[in-house]
Amino acid sequence: MDAGILVETGFSISLRVVLFATCRKYLLRTLYHDLRRHAGSDVSISSRSAVPDDDEIELSALPIPTSASHAPAVAGTKPRHKLPLHSKIARISFAACFSECCMMFAMLMAQGVGVLTPSVRMANWRISLMFLIVLMLVLIPLSLSLVLTADISYPASSSHPSSPSRTSTIRSTLRPRTLLYLTPVALYLYALSYVPPPPGLPPSDIAGVALARLIVLGTLILGVLSGLGAMSYVWVHLVLFGRTRPVPSEGMVLSAEQALGQVREELQSKRAEQGKKAASGSVQTTSPSSWMSRVTQSFGRDDLKQEIAGLEALEIQMAHNADDMRRSRDDAKRSRTFLGWAINQGGRAFALYCAVRILSTFISLIMPAKSLSSTTTTGDYISQSLALVVSFIAPLHASPQAISNLSRHISLALVGVIILSSVRLILRGATRVLRVASKTIAASLMTLVLAQLMGLYLIATLVQLRTTFPPLPAHTPSLDLGTDMPAEGDNLFSTIPAYEVFGSLFDWAFFVSAVGTGVVKWLARKITE
Repeated sequence: MDAGILVETGFSISLRVVLFATCRKYLLRTLYHDLRRHAGSDVSISSRSAVPDDDEIELSALPIPTSASHAPAVAGTKPRHKLPLHSKIARISFAACFSECCMMFAMLMAQGVGVLTPSVRMANWRISLMFLIVLMLVLIPLSLSLVLTADISYPASSSHPSSPSRTSTIRSTLRPRTLLYLTPVALYLYALSYVPPPPGLPPSDIAGVALARLIVLGTLILGVLSGLGAMSYVWVHLVLFGRTRPVPSEGMVLSAEQALGQVREELQSKRAEQGKKAASGSVQTTSPSSWMSRVTQSFGRDDLKQEIAGLEALEIQMAHNADDMRRSRDDAKRSRTFLGWAINQGGRAFALYCAVRILSTFISLIMPAKSLSSTTTTGDYISQSLALVVSFIAPLHASPQAISNLSRHISLALVGVIILSSVRLILRGATRVLRVASKTIAASLMTLVLAQLMGLYLIATLVQLRTTFPPLPAHTPSLDLGTDMPAEGDNLFSTIPAYEVFGSLFDWAFFVSAVGTGVVKWLARKITE
């Protein structure tokens, strides 16, 4: 093997390790703490009081250690916090997905600039692509299953004196857990097998079919997220613009927060009462009791459960109302400053772009004036206008193909902004629906969801970028043989399908999601009014 290829291979391996370590050490440290703080604001106090957080345990609930006097704590030392297993899995999965996505973009940039040997670029590209496929098909769904079942426990053998040995107990415990972990992954793969590949897709192997189905799924998800974010911007900055909504005063916000605190205190007292009754019931099970007393106790517990459920629903609604009031007041204060005014004007301009994007998508769906191949190389009308302005300002020769490619890049960047604006809303809704009890579990869950979305966004974006990058020369000299080899064999885009196969799918998902989001917001406003 050539020494240059060995050096380039070592460089690519070092780059992959550096990206993984950087994401683990710096990026995830900020992201994970932000997700935990974000999850803590969404998870209700009622659910957190039932199951304490991993690092927020009430000291009075802990037993007094017998060895406290024998092993005093060393002054100035801090106990090392051990991360739970689901946190480690989520961090490793996100860092691996991030590093492989960066490697694919790095190889793509190397192809555009002409750096590295074509064989080294293709080998690293294929390794990253195959690893991302395995990550999104198996590893991330399996990690999600592990995180969602992290709080499920099984009875230990210490409570039964006549239980079998520890080895047999571990085996009997691992069997249902293994089935519990693998069943959602098997159902996910089974459902993904029913996703039809696009009709224009050329025949390929199993990995190519799996990649095509992932691209279909990613295109649908990105279209739905884009439609949700676009209509949210339009609704906030255009539909509700000019409507005089009363700004809550500071006293109203404080009153709402005080009422919420009273409900939470009542809920905590009811939960404490439920715990005492459960403890007393477990003690009374050893002594004989009458049938009437058992029925009375069961009815009392059912009434207490219903009361707690009602207080939980009231607490969630009051918490949302208090957050909305506080957010409305903060927005009103910020809008009086110059920075707030500039942010509002930028939001309205971006909302106007979203409205034009929805309208142009509707027109292209009902009146496809151009052929499919021509529409894939151009962006929307606003992106084309921005590309024309940039081409006049920049000292470059503005050829039609360059303007078309630039408009496509601008369109992809704006779609990425729309998707990022809707990811936070999706994550907040996911934590509210799942009602996870621990902030750490919620952060792990959202980290894995972000990793899956990042991988799907990458492959869907690469498909769209295939038409915008300049093609390779007609023939490139082969390093192994002394003859010329077609450039298609060295082109990284030759391993992924063409955008023409998926173009209309994104438009339909985007338009249906935007219309559906608008209908839901309109109905919600009518109900609240």
